[in-house]
Amino acid sequence: MNELVPYDISEEAAMRVAEDPVIQHLMKNVDRAAIRENLKLTPEQRVAKLQAQMNEVAKVPDDAWELKETVVPPPKSEPPLESEDSIDDPVLCAQRDPVIQSFMDGVDRTLIRENLKLTHEQRLMKMQRFCEFLEGVRRAGERHRALSKP
Repeated sequence: MNELVPYDISEEAAMRVAEDPVIQHLMKNVDRAAIRENLKLTPEQRVAKLQAQMNEVAKVPDDAWELKETVVPPPKSEPPLESEDSIDDPVLCAQRDPVIQSFMDGVDRTLIRENLKLTHEQRLMKMQRFCEFLEGVRRAGERHRALSKP
């Protein structure tokens, strides 16, 4: 029962995984050597190591966690957003988060802009109309299933 079973995926699936931008981001930023070292430890050793790390955090004085009344200037490498069209600038988005940037192609930002032009009440009314539409579709499906039963 303790025999290792090799996990094999098709070459096509491996290519899809390798091309996934989230996987690429994690591959660049994950310390695999630290993971390998932790995997060499027994579960008890891992728990002891985690407990030691937690004890180190607990040694930090309470005032270290308090919010300070300081104003931190924004980083100079990241220009501030100047208009709503700056969301279309891939350079600005890439500077903020490469994972988000990788998904920007699949997002219809015109719909987001149109919804943001609405007031809160208008957005709620739009959502309520959509929910009423969904309820109508659900009832129509129930009627159809009731009629098609033998």
